[in-house]
Amino acid sequence: MRLAATDVADCDILQTNPLITYREGPYTIRIQRNGATALYSATDGHTSVSAPIRWAFGLGSAGQTYILERNGILYESRVSYYKETSQLDLTIGHAREPRSSLPQELGRAISEAELTKCFSCHTSEDMIKGRLILGSVHPGVTCENCHGPGNDHAVDMEYSDRSNAGRTILNPGRLAPSDINDFCGRCHRSTRDVLAANIRDVRNVRFQPYRLENSRCYDPADARITCLACHNPHQNLLTDAGAYDAKCLACHMAQDGKRTARQTAPACKVGTQNCVNCHMPKVDLPGAHFAFTDHYIRIVHPGEPYPD
Repeated sequence: MRLAATDVADCDILQTNPLITYREGPYTIRIQRNGATALYSATDGHTSVSAPIRWAFGLGSAGQTYILERNGILYESRVSYYKETSQLDLTIGHAREPRSSLPQELGRAISEAELTKCFSCHTSEDMIKGRLILGSVHPGVTCENCHGPGNDHAVDMEYSDRSNAGRTILNPGRLAPSDINDFCGRCHRSTRDVLAANIRDVRNVRFQPYRLENSRCYDPADARITCLACHNPHQNLLTDAGAYDAKCLACHMAQDGKRTARQTAPACKVGTQNCVNCHMPKVDLPGAHFAFTDHYIRIVHPGEPYPD
């Protein structure tokens, strides 16, 4: 999470790829790095338009999108870098057809409300009383994004009654199970967010809290079926499927096991390991050049349509 955003100067992808181009109809888009800066430009062969890249959003494990600034307005870059192809392609959510004017090839202007949402999930230490202060942006997610203002906590610990210091710091792990998923959903999209935005079909596979809550086994009062039950935010994401077997067996019986007070769900009739490979399949998101793990836990039937 600390790499959810990076400064241009520290961006590994732009360092490795100092010049990347993308052709779209009559336009050519270029991202060119020069020292510690990078310029995003578009040309039709006669006229060109450009804007400096201020931040790179995304780890790069799937892709990376760029935030440009032109005339005091921030833009989401029209194209993003995708690891699978090592090339630029359209940013998710942008229409495939070439734009009607050259300046539109830069990307999409970001509204003030959307800026607050984007930056609060990709950066830190830049929100003051609910307002985004761009001059204070610290790229990446830090402790304060999840635990609250550390300075206030430090002051309380040093100068106040320490028994009251907990009021200025939050431990999300102590939230009710359903509240944990909503807490993570602030950035990973909660059910409320997905339904409000009417994000239907395979496009919502990226939104893990929403998909998890579709699962038949989801219980808003059960701590075994929350984001934190499987993922430790203080560690790198585990990519070994077998590492999650113990999480599944917290509820399900093993094939050779007996029902217990905790393991009341039936044993899998097919497999004994790597449960998530079958029951949380990877789904290709068109245009993303990446297969996302679907957190809708279920028995998957070959050829069935995407269960929204």
